[in-house]
Amino acid sequence: MVKVTKEYCKQCNLCIKLCPFNNMEMKDNIPVLKDPEKCKKCKICEKYCPEWGLEV
Repeated sequence: MVKVTKEYCKQCNLCIKLCPFNNMEMKDNIPVLKDPEKCKKCKICEKYCPEWGLEV
C-alpha cells in the first residue's frame, strides 16, 4: 500500500511516470494506486519523490 502525505505532495507526477507497473494515477490531485494488489512494493515511487510525500 502507498501512503501519500497531502501536505508534501506537489503533484509533480514523477511517481506516476516512474512506476514500472503503470499502476499509479492522479485522483483529486493525489497519486493513488490503480490496483493495490498489483503493487510490487518496489518503492521506486517512494525513493524518487522529491518531497518525500510517499511511503510504501
